[in-house]
Amino acid sequence: MDSVKCQQNLANRSDAKVEQPPEKGLGKGLANRSDSLYEKWITAVQSKECRPAVKPTWLWIQKRISNKETGSRTHDRTRISIMQKAFFNRAIRDGLMKVNPNFKRGGKKFIWIGD
Repeated sequence: MDSVKCQQNLANRSDAKVEQPPEKGLGKGLANRSDSLYEKWITAVQSKECRPAVKPTWLWIQKRISNKETGSRTHDRTRISIMQKAFFNRAIRDGLMKVNPNFKRGGKKFIWIGD
């Protein structure tokens, strides 16, 4: 039995549960769950408290989630990087930031346009 017929048979059964594939996109759900932190980051960037660049944003996130969400002083570097990327993706989607079309190694990869 091929996979299409198998899925159809499962879908026809009332007690069968068909799992949906996970959403694609980097940190899509994470940016939505971190709304308040994302909004605070936007405010921090607009008030010049944080620069809209990778390292300053990464450090800004690290300071805000220490002890509160990680439960220890050890920070999950991968998790913070994913949050930073999710913030940037959402800022691009919201029209606050764009990818630098003239990006060269060592230069700005993103341009803040939300002021």
